[in-house]
Amino acid sequence: MKERGGVHCGSALRLAVALTVVILCAPPALAAVDSAPEMQIERVLADYARVLSTRGWKVFRDEPGALRAYRLRNDYEELRTVINGSRDGDFETYDISMSYDGTERERSFRIRKAGSDTAGTDPLRVLLPYLLEALEYRGPRRLSAYEASVSAGYNRFHEFEPYPRWRIGTLQLGFDLLSDPARHLNEPRTVLSLGDYFHFQGYLNLSPEWKDVWYDFTLLLAGMQTLAPGADRPARSVFGLFSGIELFRPSLNFKEFMWSDGTYEDHPHIQYFLLKPFVPGVIHQWGRDRRYSLSAFGTAALSVNSSLCATHVTEAEEDDLSPIFRSKFYGNRRQNFYYSWSIPLALSFAADRIGPFRLKASYRVYYFSPVEEERAYDILNVPGGSVGLYLVRGVLATAGYEYWHVYSRLQEKTRQYSWHRVFFGLECKIGKGAHSPGNG
Repeated sequence: MKERGGVHCGSALRLAVALTVVILCAPPALAAVDSAPEMQIERVLADYARVLSTRGWKVFRDEPGALRAYRLRNDYEELRTVINGSRDGDFETYDISMSYDGTERERSFRIRKAGSDTAGTDPLRVLLPYLLEALEYRGPRRLSAYEASVSAGYNRFHEFEPYPRWRIGTLQLGFDLLSDPARHLNEPRTVLSLGDYFHFQGYLNLSPEWKDVWYDFTLLLAGMQTLAPGADRPARSVFGLFSGIELFRPSLNFKEFMWSDGTYEDHPHIQYFLLKPFVPGVIHQWGRDRRYSLSAFGTAALSVNSSLCATHVTEAEEDDLSPIFRSKFYGNRRQNFYYSWSIPLALSFAADRIGPFRLKASYRVYYFSPVEEERAYDILNVPGGSVGLYLVRGVLATAGYEYWHVYSRLQEKTRQYSWHRVFFGLECKIGKGAHSPGNG
């Protein structure tokens, strides 16, 4: 009897322990059941984000139950999705709200959840097809990622005369292309990645005697965009790491510079090619429709450039030149260049739609130093500015001025020259982004 009683007491003790465990575990289990809609929503949005990413969308998940994304194809596309869920007995209700470039869609789904005697429906198999099918219903709003313009007019470089002259000068053709889809975002803080910003600007000057080409290409590698709070179109700042290529190449009779060439009055006797792997930079826009903008870029770069210290050199004097100059090494005397390290800095300001005017000002400075151990360097300074007058929407009459100053040093030998550059022309903005707010 004692033995049997002991057995009963042991069984009762084990039962009490088991019930205690069940009771203690019950609240978390119930909490898990209550959170099932939220867990399913995150599961659906995670799969949705993966599909969007494979289709070229840039996806953001800042808040539970919400997703926003943008995509750049021929223009800018913006998508926002919010899903809310709740339980009602054996059913779960999911409310979906979507906005796709101005088209609003809403729908509710009532789905049976799995029970002890009934088979439930997987929300993923119901909600995801609807979300994907909704991508076929894009709204009427079209926000272009691009701004572009072409220009044509008169250009003149001269060492002494800072004004145009009849039948003296060149025809200038210009092109400017900006891709900046992130300017349409309204998020306080956005991480930017490769290609979310690039800018190409350049011109070509042509005449029967000579030509020169300048272009500058800037591509965003990674960065951050921030918006100031409390405005319809708030001030915007982009802090980033960029990469770029820049070239300035003048030539006489469409040939390279020669050792024996003098310093030409009609165009600068300097040329350069810059490879800028990593360029820290900042772009800030503010004011009504962000009509004011300020940008600053600076870096260390690899370059190939010419020098004033290699002009007025006759064939007999070539052997006395510094070995930094590479023309003879490559068997071509009709050049003047050396490999260098460089420090290019650029600062620019623009004010658009100040009445009927657009104002621009810029300052560029370049420091070149040879890769060989030689006491030599070249410094180029280019301050300038321009004024544009809107004749009709998107068409401007422009006038501008730049001052080019070069200071060169080779051992104890120094030279410096300066040139005035004036240009006049017509500029036409093209594409859908040309007439968006703040762009004319």
